[in-house]
Amino acid sequence: MSLGNHSRFLVLLLAIGFFGGVSNFIFAAETDPELNLEQEVNNSAATSVPTSNEPISSTTQPAGHKNFEPTSRTKNVQSTPANSNAGYIIDARDLSYENEATGPVTVERMEDPNVPYKKRRSHHGFLFSIGMENLEPTEYYSIVDDEAIADTALKTNLSLISAEIGYKYNFQLGSLYATGSFGIGNSKGENATETRELDITKQSLSIGYAADALFDEPWVVPYGQVGVHQFVIDEKVTKAGAESTASMTTSPSLNYRLGLLFQLNWIENKIDPSTHAEGLHSSGLENTFLDAYLTWYEPSSNLYGPSSGSTDGDPDLRSEATFGVALKMEF
Repeated sequence: MSLGNHSRFLVLLLAIGFFGGVSNFIFAAETDPELNLEQEVNNSAATSVPTSNEPISSTTQPAGHKNFEPTSRTKNVQSTPANSNAGYIIDARDLSYENEATGPVTVERMEDPNVPYKKRRSHHGFLFSIGMENLEPTEYYSIVDDEAIADTALKTNLSLISAEIGYKYNFQLGSLYATGSFGIGNSKGENATETRELDITKQSLSIGYAADALFDEPWVVPYGQVGVHQFVIDEKVTKAGAESTASMTTSPSLNYRLGLLFQLNWIENKIDPSTHAEGLHSSGLENTFLDAYLTWYEPSSNLYGPSSGSTDGDPDLRSEATFGVALKMEF
């Protein structure tokens, strides 16, 4: 074989080797996941990264780094058309993502305790309170022996310890609420002729209005409510060693209440500013109040007692403008 033929043969081999190497590289790029992923990332970056016409101020940055000002890309996003917001992250707390182990995960935004109550509260809330109130049934006649309470060993007033739970609906002018309460009280007395004990249980349902939108924070909240209640009465009388007992449940009667709520959050903030924020985030506790009120309990429409001439009606447990105090929490 001549030298010219050798040269042409070598050139042909080199050409075949070159094109073979290029083909192998292209095939590897198409089948290699890492190379393919890098290509997809580059394509995605080239097509999906939003651009902005706002000028980017020149700042001194290390060599090889591009200027980056994320705030200039998002500050006017709410004023732009809805379909132009693709790719923008408005608030990282609104993100949802997929977790391979647990499935869809949504990051929910927590309430900001620094926002005033009037602006951050939702339409729905819950109430819980526990407290004590006086009951003064000065017109009560014993269900055991028809004696007026003033002529017995009992005192004419007793204290009811009560708990209350309810739902409230918030709106621009305040809130409407519905509550249910349960209370118990006891009175004991003894003199030279008798020993007497009176136990009273109260069950009540109420609706009311609270003016808790007068200020950004409900420092003082006037409220009023009307309700329906029943009393369960157990009485025991011991005279000359003989014991007599009687029990009954009264018919439903009306009651009215006027009160003021005094917000106590400022005390928490004075002691530890983080206390209220932690309570809001962990249990949804919005407010803690001192509740001071007056209650009017109307008598039953079917009264029992010597003055009524009835022998099978309800005892008169009317009580007018009696004072009560409670610790109330709003969630």
